[in-house]
Amino acid sequence: MASSSSNSWRYDVFPSFRGEDVRNNFLSHLLKEFESKGIVTFRDDHIERSHTIGHELRAAIRESKISVVLFSENYASSSWCLDELVEIMKCKDEQGLKVMPVFYKVDPSDIRKQTGKFGMSFLETCCGKTEERQHNWRRALTDAANILGDHPQDWDNEAYKITTISKDVLEKLNATPSKDFNDLIGMEAHIAKMESLLCLESQGVRIVGIWGPAGVEERLKSQKVLIILDDVDNIEQLKALAKESQWFGNKSRIVVTTQNKQLLVSHDINHMYQVAYPSKQEALTIFCQHAFKQSSPSDDLKHLAIEFTTLAGHLPLALRVLGSFMRGKGKEEWEFSLPTLKSRLDGEVEKVLKVGYDGLHDHEKDLFLHIACIFSGQHENYLKQMIIANNDTYVSFGLQVLADKSLIQKFENGRIEMHSLLRQLGKEVVRKQSIYEPGKRQFLMNAKETCGVLSNNTGTGTVLGISLDMCEIKEELYISEKTFEEMRNLLYLKFYMSSPIDDNMKVKLKLPEEGLSYLPQLRLLHWDAYPLEFFPSRFRPECLVELNMSQSKLKKLWSGVQPLRNLTRMNLNSSRNLEILPNLMEATKLKTLDLGWCESLVELPSSIKNLQHLSWLEMSCCKKLEIIPTNINLPSLEVLHFRDCTRLQTFPEISTNLRLLKIKGTAITEVPPSVSYWSNIFEICMERTKVKRLDHVPYDLEILCLRGNIELESIPRHLNLLPLLQMIDISYCINIISLPNLPGSVSALTAVNCKSLQRLDGHFRNRSISLNFINCIKLDRRAQDMIHQSIYINQSPYKVDVLPGDHLPAYFSYQSIGSSIMIHSDNIDLSKFNRFKRLDSPLLKSDHLCMCEFELMPPHPPTEWELLHPNEFLEVSFESRGYLDKCEVKECGLQFLEPHETSEFRYLSPHLYLGGSWIGNSSSSIEEIIHVDQEESSSDSEEIIYADQEESSSGIEEIIHAEREGTNRRKSVMRWIKVGARKMGLSLECLKPWTR
Repeated sequence: MASSSSNSWRYDVFPSFRGEDVRNNFLSHLLKEFESKGIVTFRDDHIERSHTIGHELRAAIRESKISVVLFSENYASSSWCLDELVEIMKCKDEQGLKVMPVFYKVDPSDIRKQTGKFGMSFLETCCGKTEERQHNWRRALTDAANILGDHPQDWDNEAYKITTISKDVLEKLNATPSKDFNDLIGMEAHIAKMESLLCLESQGVRIVGIWGPAGVEERLKSQKVLIILDDVDNIEQLKALAKESQWFGNKSRIVVTTQNKQLLVSHDINHMYQVAYPSKQEALTIFCQHAFKQSSPSDDLKHLAIEFTTLAGHLPLALRVLGSFMRGKGKEEWEFSLPTLKSRLDGEVEKVLKVGYDGLHDHEKDLFLHIACIFSGQHENYLKQMIIANNDTYVSFGLQVLADKSLIQKFENGRIEMHSLLRQLGKEVVRKQSIYEPGKRQFLMNAKETCGVLSNNTGTGTVLGISLDMCEIKEELYISEKTFEEMRNLLYLKFYMSSPIDDNMKVKLKLPEEGLSYLPQLRLLHWDAYPLEFFPSRFRPECLVELNMSQSKLKKLWSGVQPLRNLTRMNLNSSRNLEILPNLMEATKLKTLDLGWCESLVELPSSIKNLQHLSWLEMSCCKKLEIIPTNINLPSLEVLHFRDCTRLQTFPEISTNLRLLKIKGTAITEVPPSVSYWSNIFEICMERTKVKRLDHVPYDLEILCLRGNIELESIPRHLNLLPLLQMIDISYCINIISLPNLPGSVSALTAVNCKSLQRLDGHFRNRSISLNFINCIKLDRRAQDMIHQSIYINQSPYKVDVLPGDHLPAYFSYQSIGSSIMIHSDNIDLSKFNRFKRLDSPLLKSDHLCMCEFELMPPHPPTEWELLHPNEFLEVSFESRGYLDKCEVKECGLQFLEPHETSEFRYLSPHLYLGGSWIGNSSSSIEEIIHVDQEESSSDSEEIIYADQEESSSGIEEIIHAEREGTNRRKSVMRWIKVGARKMGLSLECLKPWTR
């Protein structure tokens, strides 16, 4: 059924016709068919016809979704009809009016060319009319006749044709986006997904469920369907209103919106759509519509508008409420209101959100509050360990209930996230547990109130968790030994710093030596910059699941063996005074251990052999570390970091299941034979070690970094046998003389500043390998020839090669002295290109060749004129940019990769057209451009397209100059979809260092 209730669309169809030809026969039957299908059609029965169409008809055309133009033999005999058609085609161009021509017993070519009897009638009508009016009529007739329409040769079966036209109109109406949603930001994507679920072409009854958090579903309340059951929260409501699909006729559609997914499942609704939160930009637009009655904020309030949008958590209801609340207020009021709104919910928002919370059972409410106050963003398994429950299933069931009711989000990786406004709701629920005595609440989070409880010793057994941002403490806070004595049920203690911590930061929270003695049930202890050197002698860690003491003053945690059977995470990162790690014999569940930047730590204890579940061990920058255990195998360990442990000489043979090993900057001198049998290893980074020989390498290795190993004398020849090796970096290995043959799997070889490298033992077999031999000034002629042969024979796209050299190879067909080259279309059929790469390079110590091969795509969909007028010439120029180095381009050249590459067509998808430029396939072994700027000028002027890239130090940058004939660019035609895209080898440059 078509909808016509919009304020913008008054009519589904506007018919244009010559009354004497069709009104009393074909048209009357067609209008009756439209009426039976619910298609609202404009009727001009009561409009007095004159020589020109009036305001009422113009308005009717503009307020219609579709115009059905019934061309008949005498259509052109009426100037009224012709003016009407001009207005219709104008609306088609300006506002997207759909036009459906129907050729009723008339040849479309006669309409298009104004010939035959139709043309004779047209000429008679043109008599005495202005040239401009005649021109407008001709153009409208031609354009309308060019639209694909219904023009069968045989009109005997008019009933069938009427049914066909009616069906076509319905299909177009269903595909017409309603202007009802112009003020509802982001609705187009939701409507598109809903259309597929509604399956309007299906004859059966379909019930569709819309599931999302409170405040989101209101974005869909304006949709016109047969039945919308909004905000359903009880299964009995569904049973009463839509129990059986048989209750409704064919093609009925029932849309149900709810916060509870389980309600839809219980009612056997299989077609469900989960409404996501709007994007950042959409959220800002929604807020601005209500705050400023426009889609963007004023410059002076832009920063504040973004903060308010963030505060609303992208929830449409909150965006509307907050925007309306701030409308008309000055900047000072905005600044004053923000802190207040951060600490409490708006009443209307709280009322809506609390409906979902109030519908929970007690244990689900308890779980909700735990997540809102402490654990949002954590993994589901972590919550199961932290939250006291009868069993894990109990927590899992509660999490699923919260997810089904849109109170949390469960991600595929197991992470649990709660919306910021729902977290604020949880905190408000906790605050109301005891408004005037914070020490009697379950959770303490407000800095001022928490400090009051801690300093006055007013905490009680009700308190389960404390979360305090120490950056919000205004004055020094002293905690007595008995502060936690009454909080015997405290489970979670989190004293964190939201701002970066430095060594000069004054810790305002003071703690006596025995201050943590009364916490036997503590599961989470997170204390940034912990001020003491030791834990209390009576500290009881047996229930701890997480111990996070980053940047602490600890020298030692405790003595002896502690029962750490529940501990899964230990973080002592940047505890620079830590000298001894405790015995971890009983920490058998420990999964992550972070000891990075513990600069005083000398030994990793042998007790780690019991950590059978340890998967991640971070010990980077432990500068005094010398001793690690040997002859152990941790079966779960996958990631191991010993970066810049400058005193470590022993290779870490502590697990055969590693995937990533980093021993950069260590004093390790040799790699043991056992590594050859590591079957899971993906990457080894052993940059700047003391290794002299590399005799043993894992068979399944993919990435090997040997950068800066100045004592390394050779690369093992058996690298050729590694079938998965993809990347190898031997840069700054100054004693390597030869490079062995590499496997065909290698796609990137970096050998910068290998100043002794002379020989290559074999060709490069990977057709898309990227090579970098910058400052390898001793490469012999044979090695250089092998590199050139690989480049010339393979002719692979997206490749970069840099090597010493002082002249262009002969195989480059187009060569020029200096930094630019011009190619005329007499020599080669030119296309328009704009695909670029940028190459970064260090200081060059001699003349170098820089070779880049990549595919260049058309800079825009070609216009009709450009398809008929190809470029006459292409100018390509090169320059070096960067603050580290500047090079002079001595020679340059181009080589087109022909013949097979140039004959293929490439499909260009519309979504790849960005900012006036076409970006092609992005799969490449070197960095893509970040931004393409394009300066366009009028006829006979030069068009410059240049590439730029962020985060670059120096490099070679290509600038394409393409001069074109003709006038300003005209509208693109549909034939842009397929464009011949040539692959072109761009730039083989001879560079010499800049002389200052």
